Amino acid sequence: MSKEDSKPSIPGAGSSVLWGLVGLVLFAVPLVGVACGIVAIVKAQKARALLQDCQEEYLGEATARLGFRLGVTAVIFAHLCYLVVAAWLRMGMVS
Repeated sequence: MSKEDSKPSIPGAGSSVLWGLVGLVLFAVPLVGVACGIVAIVKAQKARALLQDCQEEYLGEATARLGFRLGVTAVIFAHLCYLVVAAWLRMGMVS
């Protein structure tokens, strides 16, 4: 077993992926997708900051990066969904 295999994962990196996935699944539910995406972004940023300070102690930079990207995607999808609903309601009110 090498020294690389014995390192623990960064705290918060795995949960950022989980929050990002929940945000992507629930992006159409009002405010849930945005909230989950923001939590994923914050957790990923904290994990990346911790990794910067203690790079020799932890593994999982790719996991934190994935959590960040999933969180950003969830927030973007939720906002696009809000825009589509607003446009649809606007078209219904004009006619």
